[in-house]
Amino acid sequence: MEIRAIAPNRIDLAGGTLDLYPLYLFEDGGYTVNAAISVWSKVLLRTREDGAVHIYSLDTGAEQHSASIDELALGGPLDLIARVIRYYRPGVGLDVYTQNEAPKGSGLGASSALLIALSHALRVLKSGSDRLADEEIIRVGAELEAQTIRVPTGKQDYYAATYGGVNSIWFSVGESRVERLLMRESDLAALESRLILSYTGEPHYSAITNWGMLKGYIEGQDRTVNGLRRIKETARRMRECLLAGAGAGAQAHSFPAAASDSAPALGGSVAGAGEAVAAAEAFPGLAELIAEEWRNRRELADGVTTPNVDRLMDAAAAAGAKASKLCGAGGGGCMITVIGDDSDTPAAWPDGSASAAAARSGDLSAVRARVEAALTAAGARIMPFKIARTGVRVEVRADDVDGLTWLATDPVDSASSSVQPSVG
Repeated sequence: MEIRAIAPNRIDLAGGTLDLYPLYLFEDGGYTVNAAISVWSKVLLRTREDGAVHIYSLDTGAEQHSASIDELALGGPLDLIARVIRYYRPGVGLDVYTQNEAPKGSGLGASSALLIALSHALRVLKSGSDRLADEEIIRVGAELEAQTIRVPTGKQDYYAATYGGVNSIWFSVGESRVERLLMRESDLAALESRLILSYTGEPHYSAITNWGMLKGYIEGQDRTVNGLRRIKETARRMRECLLAGAGAGAQAHSFPAAASDSAPALGGSVAGAGEAVAAAEAFPGLAELIAEEWRNRRELADGVTTPNVDRLMDAAAAAGAKASKLCGAGGGGCMITVIGDDSDTPAAWPDGSASAAAARSGDLSAVRARVEAALTAAGARIMPFKIARTGVRVEVRADDVDGLTWLATDPVDSASSSVQPSVG
């Protein structure tokens, strides 16, 4: 038997760090606004009759070989994969192939998305009461990842990977809730048209940055406590911005529920430029809020930005971008940049470097080309993406003739059309 699973990574728009347990409890709840994107984490499982487990990470080249699940070694680059397999104990031997499309240290939540894909693939091999529900998979995944990184983990990445879409994820006592913010294809296309994703060339390590923020809060450091409260307020306003900017008749939709109820197939068509009417003016205030989120995060702790990141943001601003922020906890990784005109003036950049060019109007595609060229010239790598309309998806096949070929394909164009939603 061959089992394939694919899960989207995410970009965080506002509220990151407030998904850390128990940090959100200290602030009487918190929420994060993010978007699942078509940068994928993939898993291929092939069952074996001999009980052996062989793990191959195709993007890192790491391997692990064990005569049984119980003998899987912990520690090292495949620690999280080994822990997930040991927890689910599938009852058969496995060949496990994994692949993250995102560069290592991207800040896109790739390790968490891979964990979700692997967990849903392994769930196929369970039955009855042993088959965990989606929310239970998220809870278990967060605990397993905490064992790997040895510090508290955030949860927003698991929700984006599980449900897809553009969401506000609410964290409070006893529950977490996912609120779908954008439902219409025209709204999703408009948001896509205003965002550029790039890799800065510097990996980030969120565990170190997040631990510093959690430690600062517990110690009562004014810088951290007040900064997190500002981040929470910005997240609230970002949620309102997206809801207000959505097309007439759009309504929020909450999960847990069937994640595919209102979302088109992952490989389905995406609204074209003609449907994204006045995309440059869609979601007014978006750029200001992205700039505010980045300013809040820079003030939260040392090491959130670097000279290289500042240089890239300056280059984007000079070419006409409105605002930029790093994904994840900061320190490097990937960056999102907002283009388009929210108002007659550019967003207030935290370092005051925005030039008059940032306020230039004109065709959005021309602005995008200009900003992407500037980022590339400054050393960044542009990462084209779409918003992933659905979350993790699983397919079971009786044969195993082309699984490795599937791992190398772009699911937006091909494989995802045959991959079905995972069922709890």
